[in-house]
Amino acid sequence: MPQTDNSRPSDDRYHASADHPVPIPALTLPPVIPDSPGTDGSQLAISRGRRPGRGRACSGAAPAGGVRASDLLGGPPQRATTHRSQSAVAWGRGVISPRAAGPVRPPEPEAARPLPVADGGPSAMREEITPMPHDTTPDRADAHTARALLTEANRDHGTRFRLTHRLDGGFQSGTWLLTDTHGQQAVLKWSPNTAAAPQVLHAADVVARVRAAGYPTPAWLAVGVSQSGFPYQIQQFIPGRPASRVDAGTARLLIDLLESQAGLDPNPDHCWSQYVTTRLTHQRDEMRREVTATGPAGRDLLDACERLLAAHEPVTLPTGDLVHGDFRPGNILLDAGRVSAVIDIEALGSGSRVFDYATLLSADELDPTAQRLITAAGQRVAGPGPLACCFAVVALDLALFVHHRNLRRGIDHLPRLRDRIKAVIP
Repeated sequence: MPQTDNSRPSDDRYHASADHPVPIPALTLPPVIPDSPGTDGSQLAISRGRRPGRGRACSGAAPAGGVRASDLLGGPPQRATTHRSQSAVAWGRGVISPRAAGPVRPPEPEAARPLPVADGGPSAMREEITPMPHDTTPDRADAHTARALLTEANRDHGTRFRLTHRLDGGFQSGTWLLTDTHGQQAVLKWSPNTAAAPQVLHAADVVARVRAAGYPTPAWLAVGVSQSGFPYQIQQFIPGRPASRVDAGTARLLIDLLESQAGLDPNPDHCWSQYVTTRLTHQRDEMRREVTATGPAGRDLLDACERLLAAHEPVTLPTGDLVHGDFRPGNILLDAGRVSAVIDIEALGSGSRVFDYATLLSADELDPTAQRLITAAGQRVAGPGPLACCFAVVALDLALFVHHRNLRRGIDHLPRLRDRIKAVIP
């Protein structure tokens, strides 16, 4: 997620274009408030956490600083719903759901007791699960935690999903295949990062709006935060597999997808162009020190990035597009020769799609022809300078990420990434 501050960078080498001034995002994003009343005459009410002494409800009208859905993409959003077609977005033990009048309030607190596993039907065997202590950070692959979290989600959203098996992929989240009592499949994604909860909750409405605009990302059927503070989503299951290698044909599919992001601008308060600006101005010295400390491969990569930046500064970073924020082949599902779904979309924001082109250029398995196609398409958006700046930030952030997590495959990839940086130095 972009780390931002609330002051405009003093270095004017990086700035918004005159047509699209970059808004300065805050760490806490303003809420996106759906238009009220909805097309069905209902409004939305939000009930937050059912922890002792914390629950409260507030309804419909946009607070100061809020953003209405129709102000961004037009028209009411498609909201997260359960398989019963009932809107449901939960925070802790509360829910967001449609109402005719008056706020929806969470049920009265129950006595503390072990949570039963979500089962496939009323007669199935049940297992008792004790909730996770609040000071424990579980592994994302931990089935015990996933079952306990799913139990809470089923209770809050009125669903009856059961855990099937863990899906591959994702360094920061646990992803599990679910099946309900009717045999319908869905996907549970949860994160042990409690600090990500506001971002995930905020993303629900943004995801609904970009889907309404035709962007191929799975519907969020339910979203919330567990009692232990772990954010989660239950998403529509869409068949497909990520490309193991990006060849020329796959590159053309991904370029078409990236071009569909032009002008969508779903969340100006979460701006990836501002993130790049901040990394290359206020945080540049810190980033240099951190990358230098990673070792010889990091220093070589940093040297190549500095040469690339020196060849293009000053740079104007455009805004106004949809930006995925982690547009890697593993997050794009392909099926029958087409893009079936874009996943891992929690970092979705605005800015320039050039950032996603730069992220794609950092992929592990990228054919030389695909690299040339992606580079040329990214440069056509706003010229070589914005792509150079975004590519440098993506590469250096990736170096820090793989070293901090000791990801050997990623560390071994850094020399290839350095060579790709060198390939775009004029």
